[in-house]
Amino acid sequence: MKSIYHVHTERCGHAKGSDREIIEACIAVGADSVYITDHAPFPKNPFENRMKYRELPEYINSFSRLKAEYKKDIEIHLGLEIEYFSQFDDYYKKLSNDSGLDVGLFLGQHIYYSEKDKAYSFDLESSELKAEEYRECGKAIIDAIRTGCFTRIAHPDRIFRRSKGWSDDYGNVAERIIDEAAKYHIPLEVNIESLERKLLRPQFWELACKRDMPIYVGLDAHSVSTILKYDELIDQLKSWADRKCPALLNRLDI
Repeated sequence: MKSIYHVHTERCGHAKGSDREIIEACIAVGADSVYITDHAPFPKNPFENRMKYRELPEYINSFSRLKAEYKKDIEIHLGLEIEYFSQFDDYYKKLSNDSGLDVGLFLGQHIYYSEKDKAYSFDLESSELKAEEYRECGKAIIDAIRTGCFTRIAHPDRIFRRSKGWSDDYGNVAERIIDEAAKYHIPLEVNIESLERKLLRPQFWELACKRDMPIYVGLDAHSVSTILKYDELIDQLKSWADRKCPALLNRLDI
């Protein structure tokens, strides 16, 4: 079985390819199933780089139609990638119970809300982000898992993106995330876009591979051309894992 996880649509504003083109590209590379998880909107649209709140019903309806049309060719699953902020707990519960989103919510923690500054992290100084982002995003991931509203964790190691090194504290934060995900049996995503951006952290995945927990590959595709390179990108991931984290090769169904 070939499943393609984590695909975005044009609605987020930084992806290319119509809904139909996305599905046909997945069929062209021999996928048996695809998991569409575009960046979720929030009520009143407080954030950029994601679909508008008014577009959510059309997003669900569009892939519902394609799911029926292509049912003999591919299984189409629909969800959303979304960050966690505790003030939106009711919204996450509503989304996680939406029957049109059959794979629910994938957590993608790109930013955090600073209680100290009463601001989202994209408004903070870079020095503060370098010092605090991985801790605060790590805490948000753990809090999100405990809500029971999230089905997978996308690119969990990307929270360490602002440093090229690795520290004991990074390891402590990573272990807390991994322990919580293992406790709730929430799959962690090895993200191919992170590989291309040189953001994969072998130290994180070495820790994850020590636990009996699900690990999967997410393409994080923002274009049809990326989908069409799926096999090539998987080979690149295998090569990276062979060099950087051999234990990962035995954990991935690729």
